[in-house]
Amino acid sequence: SGAFWHRAVGSKPTLAYLRKLLGLGGDGVGGDIDQRQGRVRRRWLRQLPVRWAEEYIVLEEMFIHDVFHGLGGSHLAYMRGVPSDANVLELLGHVGVSVRIDQLTLLKLLRWLRKCHVEDVGLAADIYARLDQLAFDGPGDEEFILVPDRG
Repeated sequence: SGAFWHRAVGSKPTLAYLRKLLGLGGDGVGGDIDQRQGRVRRRWLRQLPVRWAEEYIVLEEMFIHDVFHGLGGSHLAYMRGVPSDANVLELLGHVGVSVRIDQLTLLKLLRWLRKCHVEDVGLAADIYARLDQLAFDGPGDEEFILVPDRG
């Protein structure tokens, strides 16, 4: 929750502990073992069930409200009240929460819209325009185009 992250940002020991827990600590203690355990923890946390509206989704399907609301409107699963502190956003990004607009998160946004059967042509056009600004080469074999009545 946003309240947890506001308390965490005010405590350097808490942030250091969370970094170490996720295998991101740079203190050299534990080395490869801490990094391997951190990768496992990050994968597990990405799949942690989170209540959203009337259902449960996994943590990695969430977006930071302050960053994405202007683009995704009411269509996305948001974490609200998260401080814009770089340390907090880094930690959330490592567990799959979308914290900045880039190619990967725009593609994630398109997948989410498809999953939720959102057929907003204007929104899709905005996303594709942003992908074009980021020199997106294309989705390969994956179908992303949102077409009304076809998904």
